[in-house]
Order: sequence, then C-alpha cells, then structure tokens
Amino acid sequence: MACYGLVLRAQRGQLLDISPPLSRLEREIFDEDSLDHLLSRSIGPKVSESLRTACEECYPESPDIDMTRGGRPRGSADNPRVSTMPEAKGKSTGETVKTYPDWAGVQIDLQSGAYMNCCPGATKLSTNWQSGKETAKAHYFWPYAQLINYCRRTWNTRYGYLISQRELVVLRISRTVIGSGIAPTRSPRTTQQTSAATGQDEGGSPLFVPLSSPPEHHAHPGDGPVGFLSRPLPPRNSVSRFPEQSSQPRRVSVTSASSAMPVDRAPVQSRQGSIAESMGGLSLTDYEEQASSSEHHPSSDSFKPSETAGEYRPVEMKSISWGDSGPGELTVKLVLWWIHMMAAAPRCDRTIGPLYPDLDSWGRKDGLYYYHTTTGLVHSKISS
Repeated sequence: MACYGLVLRAQRGQLLDISPPLSRLEREIFDEDSLDHLLSRSIGPKVSESLRTACEECYPESPDIDMTRGGRPRGSADNPRVSTMPEAKGKSTGETVKTYPDWAGVQIDLQSGAYMNCCPGATKLSTNWQSGKETAKAHYFWPYAQLINYCRRTWNTRYGYLISQRELVVLRISRTVIGSGIAPTRSPRTTQQTSAATGQDEGGSPLFVPLSSPPEHHAHPGDGPVGFLSRPLPPRNSVSRFPEQSSQPRRVSVTSASSAMPVDRAPVQSRQGSIAESMGGLSLTDYEEQASSSEHHPSSDSFKPSETAGEYRPVEMKSISWGDSGPGELTVKLVLWWIHMMAAAPRCDRTIGPLYPDLDSWGRKDGLYYYHTTTGLVHSKISS
C-alpha cells in the first residue's frame, strides 16, 4: 500500500462488464493456447481496465499501459518501429519464424508511435512446470531463463512474469554486480562461476534472492503534491539519491513495500541454494538440446536459450496462487495490475541494472522536485 495505497483505497463504482461470461468450453484448458485464450477473455480485460482507470488518475500526462498479447509490440527498446523479434526454426517445417513472448505490457512510444513491451509475460502449464516442484531438475530453470531472455534481449525491461492455471510468478531482473577491476577486461558473454556453498558468484553477488519486505518508513506530512499523490511523505534523510549514491544492491520485492507478509513463502526459501547454483552458471546454450526435448515438456514457442542470460541476476520473484484472496492478501489480478503500473511509471527507469532503490523511496530531480522512484509521482517538498 506504500506505493499505490491512495489509488487502491479510493471508493469507486463497479467496473464495466467488460467481457461476456465464459462458455463451458472456454473454461477447459487443453494446452498453452487454450490457457492464453482463457486469460485473454477473463483476466486481461479486467487488468487493463483497472490500469486505464489508475493511469488516468496517476499519470494523466503519460500514455496508458495495457496487458495484452505479446505479438502486438514488434520492435525493440532501441528501434521501436523496426521488427527485431528473435528468430527460431519451426519444429516441423524448419522455416524461420519470429518468436515473441505470450504477453506484453504495451505502452505507446509518443515519439515514434510504436508499441513498447514494458512487461513481458510467458504462459506455462502447471502440469509441465510449477515454481515449487522439481526444482533440482535442469528444465525447472528454463522458464526463468526464457523470461530473462525476453526482458533483456529486445526490451531491456526489469519486470516480467510467468503465469499458469495454478499460479502467477512475478520477476524483477538485475545484472550481475561486476567489480571495478574486472569490468574493463571481462567479456560480457562470460558467466561467472558459482559457489555452491554460499550461493554467490566470484564477485559476491547473490544469484537468486528470496526476499522479505523492507521496513516501512514513518513519515511526516509534506507540503502537498505537485501531481496526484497526497499521502504523507518520508523524512528528508530517507530520500534515495538513485542511482548515483547507491552502494549496495537493494533486495526488494516486486510487490508492496509495506506488505506484512513475506515476499517468498517457505518453499522458495528451501530452494534458494539450487536456484542460485543453476542460475549462476547459466550459459544457456548448454541447455539448447534438452530444451527441445519433449521428455521435459518444453514450451510451445520454440525457445532457444541465450548465452548471456547468466549475466542477468539476481532474479527476484514472488509466487501468487490463484486461490489467494481476502483482506491483506495479494491476488493474481492485483499483482498483475501492480507490476504493470510500475513498468509504466513516468520518470522511473525500468531498464535492467545492478542496483535498485527501495520500492518506497524518493529521488531528487535537478533540485526542482522529489519523485517516487517506483511510482514516478512527485512532490515539491519533503518535510524535515
């Protein structure tokens, strides 16, 4: 609630009845395509309508973001108008086909008019993959590596998610912290070695981070907002000078900074070592042959791992079950809304880096105003 509490607490009328009821056939899941159809009909429109309402209130000067199918944005962060989708060979025909994620958080680029993918997503069947099962097997890590590839290869965005009929797994991706004495000479395609004992690479950087929520700030009222935000602000000494004065990576969640619940449940804690070890040495071309094996239930989109995916860690994650509901609980639709709002926030950097500020922190822009580093909302002053 620390980031978007005012929006979530606002009293509103009932949302529009966006899509007609699902038929019995539409409720049956046969494969990833039928699950995509179900999500497109029942979840995507509700999340997008909620995003539209919130963006109109929070970011009236910026374009909205929509949760939609992954094929709509075809460019890249550098060339939004040029189709630069990775190519793969068709399984049966051998023809070269374009590949892209199942889902996209689409926001229009005002300069080019092209659609940008701010938050890629991938659909998985829970019969093939679950975040808490078969964690010792090599193919367990392929969905994570696939999403890292989507996020970094084309769109350079730190936010993404995996979704199945059992759970939603939201991710925030970082780059490996490289020591100052290594960076000038180290090849960017060389993955660092992992210590199985510590779950760290040679530079001491954690590889996969199960997290707990950071402490809340106790704030004093400010002088009022320049933009939409009107909640109390943190004291001056808690302002984050992001990113120049940050010295350590922030181990924060992609969910609410003030959530009282742990960001990762016990099953995630118990698999920290195996994930750290496998993601640490993830020069994924080693898995290319196995990734196409039907024995391991591969994704239907002909994913070919990238040799640089191991550079992108720690990977911060949170799993939300479809059964989670009630006051104080994170739900699938709420978290989908939340991660898309963060991906669309103006004045905020969503590119992949080694160091991130706390989710509930403030920065200063040219000495003119303070901005929230997660939501992009601004204030003219912060009280002492």
